[in-house]
Amino acid sequence: MRRTHRSERDELELFRAQPGDLVSRDAQDLMAYPLFSLAKTKRIVPIDFRAGAISIRVEAVPEHGMATIRDTDVLIWAASQIVDRCDTGLKTSHLMAATPYESLTFVGRGTGARDYDRLKAGLDRFPIRNPVCESRSAGMNDLTQVEVFWLEKRIENRIRFGRAVEDRMIDRHRRVLSFAPGSIFALVRWTSNDFGTVISRIDILRAVAPGERCSTVPYVKPGGESLLRLSGWPKVERVLQLIDVVEGLGIDPADAAPDHWHHVHNRLSVNETPRAYTKGRHRAWLHRQRFVR
Repeated sequence: MRRTHRSERDELELFRAQPGDLVSRDAQDLMAYPLFSLAKTKRIVPIDFRAGAISIRVEAVPEHGMATIRDTDVLIWAASQIVDRCDTGLKTSHLMAATPYESLTFVGRGTGARDYDRLKAGLDRFPIRNPVCESRSAGMNDLTQVEVFWLEKRIENRIRFGRAVEDRMIDRHRRVLSFAPGSIFALVRWTSNDFGTVISRIDILRAVAPGERCSTVPYVKPGGESLLRLSGWPKVERVLQLIDVVEGLGIDPADAAPDHWHHVHNRLSVNETPRAYTKGRHRAWLHRQRFVR
C-alpha cells in the first residue's frame, strides 16, 4: 500500500486573525533604536548600533533591502494574534489567514495603493531570512571572522591578502572567511551611491586570541589588532601598490613584518613616503621570530 505524505500546511490548522487596536507605544519603542531603515528608497548599507558594551549589526538582503519600520507592523500584528488566542485559550498555529486590508487597518496604516505595495514588500522580506545556528569546537571559536560582501557597482568588501582557515558561503553576495589567531590579513572596503564613492578604506589587522585587546572594525568579529587603517582612495591605492611591491619580492604580505605596516600607516597618515620593504628587512624579521620562539 502506497503511503501519501501530507504537507505541513495540510496538517496544521489555520486560524482566522481578528481585528483590533495597536498600542502606539509598541511602535514608539521600535523607533527609539536605529535598527530599521527610515529611507524611502531601498537601503543595502548595514546599520551598526553601539551603546556602551552592546554592539548590534543589522544587515540588508541585497534583493529586497534593509527592513523598514513598516516591516515591524507585520510582526506586531502576527504576535498580537497569537497572544490574543493564548489569552482566550484557543489553539494557535504559525499559519494564519487575514486580508491585507485587515492587516493595514489593525496597525493603523492607510489603505491606498502605496500602503499595499509597502505591505507586500515587507512580506517579501520575511521568507528570505536564513538564521544559522552552528555548534563549533573550542578551537573554531578562537577564529576571527570577516564578512566579505559584493554588490555590483555598490559595495565591495574583499580580502586583499591573508590565509583563511575557513571559507563559508552565506549567499551569492556574502561569504565569511575565518583567520587563526596571530595571522595577518588586509580588508579593503568600498561603497558607492548614485553620486559616487562613499567609503574607500583599507585595514591591515592581526587576528587576536581570546582575551586579547582588539579594535572594533566593521565586518570583523570580534575585531583585530590594527596595524594599518587608512581611508580615501589616494591612500588606499598607495597601500595596494606597496602590497604589490612586497609580493614582487616573492614574499607573502601576510608574512611581512607587522612593524612595516605600522610604518606605512604612520607615513601615509601625514602624507609622507614610506620606506620600501626589502628582502634584507624580511630576513631580519624572520631571524627575530626564531629568536623570540
